[in-house]
Amino acid sequence: MRTCFIILIFIPFGTLAQRNIGSEFHLSGNHPLIEGIGASFFGGGIGGNVIFRDTNTFGIKTGVEINYFHTLRASQNLSYYHGDNHCVFVTIPAMIRFSTGKKNKRFFEMGAYVGIGSGKSEMGKYSQFVPYSSGVVFTPAISFGGRISLSERIDLLLRPELGLTVTDYHASDRVFETWYSYARFCAGIHVKPKRTDKIK
Repeated sequence: MRTCFIILIFIPFGTLAQRNIGSEFHLSGNHPLIEGIGASFFGGGIGGNVIFRDTNTFGIKTGVEINYFHTLRASQNLSYYHGDNHCVFVTIPAMIRFSTGKKNKRFFEMGAYVGIGSGKSEMGKYSQFVPYSSGVVFTPAISFGGRISLSERIDLLLRPELGLTVTDYHASDRVFETWYSYARFCAGIHVKPKRTDKIK
């Protein structure tokens, strides 16, 4: 986990001298969207990304993100069965970004996150916490966002996102497959490349 935080810090600021590569650093508020019997609670996240072809209409985003989600799934009788899940995912985004505007930018993104997860779950009628490990996490997502210019090099980044997380996890010698949709709101900074001329 320490290595992930070092990468998060390095990614936004380690590419500042690169031609037509922008950098972003954000914090997020995460909220799973649970259907049926259950509840969801706010989580959070942190991410550092680079944007290739940053000044062009079409760009590519990748980096490293860490996100926490908290969900509760239950039977009709809460005292008999419930699953209180605390999940942490470390993922790499692969997103295509379409941008418009000059000084202030508007953009649309689509793509997916791929990574791994871990956490703990309070499962069963005896409310015993069970640690579990996750397999591969796959999350298709879309987002609409904006960049508000604060200076020649810095923009304020605002980005709502909708996604669908699909994963399997292993707990007490059992394998569970699970999925849930989520909404999150990201806010942070975007660092523009030193050279702002477009590359054809």
